[in-house]
Amino acid sequence: MKPYEIKMETDGGPWVSHDYPCPIYHKLNSVYVMKDGTFQPSWVAQNEGYHLIKADTWFKRLIFNLIFRREY
Repeated sequence: MKPYEIKMETDGGPWVSHDYPCPIYHKLNSVYVMKDGTFQPSWVAQNEGYHLIKADTWFKRLIFNLIFRREY
């Protein structure tokens, strides 16, 4: 199975249109940050306080797990 390819269009200006969905509200498009080349949640989700967190080190994972402790 081929991974999904994001369709992006730009005319060289400081904007781009794409079809990548928001991870929070799937019917809205996410926000593309051109300087980083990354996607963030939609403006609606960001206004409601949602942010993406990358826990790529053991310390970040520890803090994340301590703050957002899951009950199984």
